[in-house]
Amino acid sequence: LEAAPPSGLAFDLLIPGGVGDEAWLCENKDASHPLATLRPGQWSDWIIRPAAAKGQVRDASMRFKLLSLDSRQGHLRLVRSALYPTSGFTWPEELSEELLQVVGPYFEHAAVGRPEDPDLWHQVVFEEMEYQVDWYAKVAEHLLHTRGWDLFYSHWHFPDNVFHYWLAPADPASPVYNPQRAETAREILRRTCQIADR
Repeated sequence: LEAAPPSGLAFDLLIPGGVGDEAWLCENKDASHPLATLRPGQWSDWIIRPAAAKGQVRDASMRFKLLSLDSRQGHLRLVRSALYPTSGFTWPEELSEELLQVVGPYFEHAAVGRPEDPDLWHQVVFEEMEYQVDWYAKVAEHLLHTRGWDLFYSHWHFPDNVFHYWLAPADPASPVYNPQRAETAREILRRTCQIADR
Protein backbone atom coordinates (compact mmCIF):
# COMPACT_ATOMS: atom_id res chain seq x y z
CA LEU A 1 0.00 0.00 0.00
CA GLU A 2 1.24 3.46 -0.74
CA ALA A 3 -0.37 6.65 0.41
CA ALA A 4 -0.93 9.25 -2.26
CA PRO A 5 2.47 10.28 -3.64
CA PRO A 6 4.55 12.18 -2.74
CA SER A 7 3.68 11.42 0.90
CA GLY A 8 6.51 8.92 1.23
CA LEU A 9 4.31 6.52 3.21
CA ALA A 10 4.15 2.81 2.46
CA PHE A 11 2.49 0.03 4.43
CA ASP A 12 2.27 -3.73 4.18
CA LEU A 13 -0.97 -5.64 4.48
CA LEU A 14 -0.53 -9.15 5.83
CA ILE A 15 -3.13 -11.88 6.24
CA PRO A 16 -2.09 -14.08 9.17
CA GLY A 17 -1.70 -17.67 8.03
CA GLY A 18 -2.70 -16.63 4.51
CA VAL A 19 -6.38 -17.18 5.25
CA GLY A 20 -8.89 -15.72 7.63
CA ASP A 21 -11.10 -12.71 8.15
CA GLU A 22 -8.56 -10.20 9.38
CA ALA A 23 -5.52 -8.43 7.99
CA TRP A 24 -2.62 -6.72 9.71
CA LEU A 25 -1.45 -3.31 8.62
CA CYS A 26 2.31 -3.20 9.15
CA GLU A 27 5.39 -1.15 8.37
CA ASN A 28 8.56 -2.58 6.86
CA LYS A 29 7.07 -6.08 6.64
CA ASP A 30 7.26 -6.31 10.43
CA ALA A 31 4.30 -8.35 11.65
CA SER A 32 5.54 -8.38 15.25
CA HIS A 33 3.99 -4.94 15.90
CA PRO A 34 1.06 -4.33 13.53
CA LEU A 35 -0.17 -0.75 13.32
CA ALA A 36 -3.70 -2.08 13.13
CA THR A 37 -5.66 -5.29 12.97
CA LEU A 38 -8.27 -4.79 10.27
CA ARG A 39 -11.56 -6.67 10.23
CA PRO A 40 -14.26 -6.31 7.58
CA GLY A 41 -16.64 -3.44 8.30
CA GLN A 42 -14.50 -1.78 10.97
CA TRP A 43 -12.32 1.33 10.94
CA SER A 44 -8.88 1.10 12.46
CA ASP A 45 -7.79 3.45 15.18
CA TRP A 46 -6.15 6.63 13.95
CA ILE A 47 -2.54 6.28 12.84
CA ILE A 48 -0.19 9.26 12.85
CA ARG A 49 2.95 9.18 10.73
CA PRO A 50 5.26 11.76 9.12
CA ALA A 51 4.22 12.43 5.52
CA ALA A 52 5.64 14.68 2.83
CA ALA A 53 3.42 17.21 1.10
CA LYS A 54 4.27 20.43 -0.73
CA GLY A 55 7.93 20.09 0.12
CA GLN A 56 7.36 19.72 3.87
CA VAL A 57 7.29 16.71 6.18
CA ARG A 58 4.57 16.93 8.81
CA ASP A 59 2.73 14.46 10.99
CA ALA A 60 -0.49 13.39 9.32
CA SER A 61 -3.40 11.30 10.58
CA MET A 62 -5.19 8.52 8.73
CA ARG A 63 -7.23 5.43 9.39
CA PHE A 64 -8.16 2.38 7.36
CA LYS A 65 -11.33 0.39 6.81
CA LEU A 66 -11.35 -3.13 5.45
CA LEU A 67 -14.56 -3.27 3.44
CA SER A 68 -14.29 -6.92 2.49
CA LEU A 69 -11.78 -9.74 2.54
CA ASP A 70 -11.85 -13.10 0.78
CA SER A 71 -8.38 -14.47 1.35
CA ARG A 72 -9.13 -17.75 -0.43
CA GLN A 73 -10.07 -15.91 -3.62
CA GLY A 74 -7.40 -13.26 -3.17
CA HIS A 75 -9.87 -10.35 -3.09
CA LEU A 76 -10.06 -7.45 -0.70
CA ARG A 77 -11.44 -3.92 -0.63
CA LEU A 78 -9.58 -1.45 1.56
CA VAL A 79 -10.09 2.28 2.08
CA ARG A 80 -7.68 4.75 3.61
CA SER A 81 -9.02 8.03 4.92
CA ALA A 82 -7.57 11.23 3.59
CA LEU A 83 -4.19 12.16 5.02
CA TYR A 84 -4.53 15.33 7.04
CA PRO A 85 -1.93 17.27 9.05
CA THR A 86 -2.17 17.05 12.82
CA SER A 87 -0.93 20.60 13.35
CA GLY A 88 -1.23 24.01 11.77
CA PHE A 89 -4.82 23.67 10.56
CA THR A 90 -6.29 26.19 13.02
CA TRP A 91 -5.84 29.77 14.06
CA PRO A 92 -4.22 30.24 16.42
CA GLU A 93 -1.94 27.50 15.13
CA GLU A 94 -1.29 25.84 18.51
CA LEU A 95 -5.01 25.15 18.90
CA SER A 96 -4.82 22.31 16.35
CA GLU A 97 -2.60 20.22 18.63
CA GLU A 98 -4.95 20.82 21.55
CA LEU A 99 -7.93 19.71 19.46
CA LEU A 100 -6.05 16.63 18.31
CA GLN A 101 -5.59 15.59 21.95
CA VAL A 102 -9.08 16.51 23.16
CA VAL A 103 -11.31 15.74 20.16
CA GLY A 104 -9.20 13.63 17.82
CA PRO A 105 -7.82 13.94 14.29
CA TYR A 106 -9.52 16.08 11.67
CA PHE A 107 -9.92 15.49 7.94
CA GLU A 108 -11.41 17.72 5.28
CA HIS A 109 -12.81 15.31 2.70
CA ALA A 110 -14.16 11.77 2.68
CA ALA A 111 -11.84 9.01 1.51
CA VAL A 112 -13.89 8.45 -1.62
CA GLY A 113 -15.20 11.46 -3.52
CA ARG A 114 -18.49 10.74 -5.27
CA PRO A 115 -18.70 6.99 -5.69
CA GLU A 116 -21.36 5.61 -7.99
CA ASP A 117 -21.56 2.52 -5.77
CA PRO A 118 -24.30 3.26 -3.18
CA ASP A 119 -22.71 0.78 -0.77
CA LEU A 120 -19.60 2.96 -0.59
CA TRP A 121 -21.77 5.89 0.49
CA HIS A 122 -23.07 3.89 3.43
CA GLN A 123 -19.86 1.98 4.24
CA VAL A 124 -17.45 4.90 3.95
CA VAL A 125 -18.73 8.38 3.11
CA PHE A 126 -21.59 8.63 5.60
CA GLU A 127 -19.55 7.07 8.41
CA GLU A 128 -16.79 9.60 7.81
CA MET A 129 -19.26 12.48 7.68
CA GLU A 130 -20.85 11.34 10.95
CA TYR A 131 -17.38 11.44 12.51
CA GLN A 132 -16.80 14.90 11.03
CA VAL A 133 -20.11 16.32 12.27
CA ASP A 134 -19.45 14.93 15.74
CA TRP A 135 -15.92 16.40 15.59
CA TYR A 136 -17.30 19.87 14.84
CA ALA A 137 -19.82 19.61 17.69
CA LYS A 138 -17.14 18.49 20.16
CA VAL A 139 -14.86 21.33 19.07
CA ALA A 140 -17.63 23.88 19.53
CA GLU A 141 -18.36 22.57 23.01
CA HIS A 142 -14.68 22.44 23.96
CA LEU A 143 -14.05 25.99 22.78
CA LEU A 144 -17.16 27.25 24.57
CA HIS A 145 -15.99 25.77 27.86
CA THR A 146 -12.30 26.65 27.54
CA ARG A 147 -12.34 29.96 25.64
CA GLY A 148 -15.92 31.16 25.55
CA TRP A 149 -17.45 32.73 22.49
CA ASP A 150 -20.21 35.19 21.67
CA LEU A 151 -20.94 33.70 18.27
CA PHE A 152 -20.06 30.32 16.81
CA TYR A 153 -20.10 30.01 13.02
CA SER A 154 -19.39 26.82 11.15
CA HIS A 155 -19.49 26.11 7.45
CA TRP A 156 -19.87 22.41 6.60
CA HIS A 157 -19.43 22.01 2.86
CA PHE A 158 -20.33 18.35 2.45
CA PRO A 159 -24.11 18.86 1.88
CA ASP A 160 -23.35 21.39 -0.85
CA ASN A 161 -21.21 18.82 -2.69
CA VAL A 162 -23.86 16.14 -2.33
CA PHE A 163 -26.70 18.33 -3.57
CA HIS A 164 -24.71 19.52 -6.58
CA TYR A 165 -24.10 15.95 -7.64
CA TRP A 166 -27.26 14.06 -6.59
CA LEU A 167 -30.18 16.52 -6.71
CA ALA A 168 -30.59 16.53 -10.50
CA PRO A 169 -30.70 12.70 -10.86
CA ALA A 170 -33.38 12.63 -8.13
CA ASP A 171 -35.62 15.37 -9.59
CA PRO A 172 -38.02 14.33 -12.39
CA ALA A 173 -38.14 17.98 -13.56
CA SER A 174 -34.40 17.99 -14.20
CA PRO A 175 -33.11 17.42 -17.75
CA VAL A 176 -30.60 14.94 -16.33
CA TYR A 177 -33.13 13.03 -14.23
CA ASN A 178 -32.25 9.37 -14.23
CA PRO A 179 -35.00 6.94 -13.18
CA GLN A 180 -32.45 4.16 -12.61
CA ARG A 181 -30.51 6.35 -10.15
CA ALA A 182 -33.40 8.31 -8.64
CA GLU A 183 -34.04 6.19 -5.55
CA THR A 184 -30.33 5.94 -4.77
CA ALA A 185 -30.00 9.70 -5.25
CA ARG A 186 -32.97 10.40 -2.95
CA GLU A 187 -31.54 8.08 -0.26
CA ILE A 188 -28.15 9.80 -0.42
CA LEU A 189 -29.81 13.23 -0.16
CA ARG A 190 -32.00 12.04 2.73
CA ARG A 191 -29.08 10.54 4.66
CA THR A 192 -26.99 13.67 4.15
CA CYS A 193 -29.74 15.81 5.69
CA GLN A 194 -30.10 13.38 8.60
CA ILE A 195 -26.38 13.62 9.34
CA ALA A 196 -26.52 17.42 9.10
CA ASP A 197 -29.32 17.44 11.68
CA ARG A 198 -27.38 15.41 14.25
